[in-house]
Amino acid sequence: MRTFGPYTFAYDEVLGILAEENYKRIAIQVPEGLIAFVYDFVRDLERESGIEAMVFCDAIYGACCIEDDIASRMRLDAIFHFGHDRLIKTEKHMIPNYYYSTRREIDGTKLINSVIQYFKQGTILHVICTTQFRSNVYEAYTAWEEAGLVIDRPNCGMLPEGVVLGCTAPKLKNIDAVLYVGDGRFHPEAMLLQNPGITLYKYDPLAPEPEVRLFEYNALEIVNRRQLSMNRIAGMQRVVVLEGILGKQGDSKLTRRVLEEFKMQNIETTVIFVSLIKENYLQTLARFYDGICVIACPRLPIDWELDFNCSIPLFLPQEVFLHKKSCTECVPLRNYGKSTDPWDTMQVEDF
Repeated sequence: MRTFGPYTFAYDEVLGILAEENYKRIAIQVPEGLIAFVYDFVRDLERESGIEAMVFCDAIYGACCIEDDIASRMRLDAIFHFGHDRLIKTEKHMIPNYYYSTRREIDGTKLINSVIQYFKQGTILHVICTTQFRSNVYEAYTAWEEAGLVIDRPNCGMLPEGVVLGCTAPKLKNIDAVLYVGDGRFHPEAMLLQNPGITLYKYDPLAPEPEVRLFEYNALEIVNRRQLSMNRIAGMQRVVVLEGILGKQGDSKLTRRVLEEFKMQNIETTVIFVSLIKENYLQTLARFYDGICVIACPRLPIDWELDFNCSIPLFLPQEVFLHKKSCTECVPLRNYGKSTDPWDTMQVEDF
C-alpha cells in the first residue's frame, strides 16, 4: 500500500500483477475525486515497472462506467479501475480488468466515539458506507459492539459487507436504525428508497466537524411519484427503450427481457443506444412516444424526471414488470444484487 494525498492505493499489489502478467501498456481509471492524486501514483508506477499507463479522465459515476471497450480498441493490455468495488464478472469484460477500492484516511477514534455517544446500548444498528471508508468502518465494529451496540451488517450481491451504491441497497428487517458513514447523498438515498420506513443517520467524516446527524429525505414522496409513472404504462401504445452504452450501464439481456414484456402487453417499442441522456433529447422523443424506459443508471428516471421537465414519463425496467401490481412500498433498487427478479442486471446465474 502507498499513500497519495489522503488516499491509500494498492500500489505493491498492482506492481506484482504488472510483473506477473508482463503488461506493457495499461489503462488507469479513477473517479473525479481521485484525479488530483492519481498522477503521482502513475508516475511512480511507470518509473518502477517500466510500463506505459494511460489515465482515462472521462466522467465516472460508478464501477459500471469501466471503459474496457475503449481500452481494448487502444490495444492496451489491461484496465485498472480505482475507487470502486467490482460489480461485473471478469469474463464480461473485453480485456483483463482489476478493481481496487482506495482507503480515505480519517479520524477513526472520533468516528467510534461519536457513534457510541449518540446511540444507546442495545440499539440494532445497520451500518453502511461508501467503499473508501469501508476499512475504517470495519475497524470500528469491535469497539461499537463492546459498547453495547448490536451491529447488523449484511451485504448485497457482489458488494463487500456494508457497502451500498446509489443503484443497489439491501432490503432490511428487524433493525432500529441505519448509520451511513460517508459524504454525499446518493448512497443513503438509495437505502431509503429501498426501505422508506427506516430511520437513517449520517456521519460525514469529511465535514469540518464530523458528527452523527439525522438524514432527511422524503423517500415516500419519490415512491408515490414512481407509482404515478407506473400507472401510465398500461395506456401506452409506443415506448422508446434507451439502453445506456456508457461503460456497463446498459444490459442487452435486460433489454431483451423488457422488449418481450412490452410485446406481451401489446406495446410497440423502439430501442435507441445512448451514452448520455440530455434534456433536449428527451423532449424530441416525447413528440413521438408515450413513455421512455431507461436501461442505464436507474437513478436517472428517479432523480431527473422532474429536472428534465419531460412531458412523458421516464420509468425503470422493474416498473415495466410491476405496473400491474400494487408496488407503493418502495423503489426496488437491487440493480446489482443477486436476484431472480427479471429486472435485475445481475441474475443468479451471473454469480
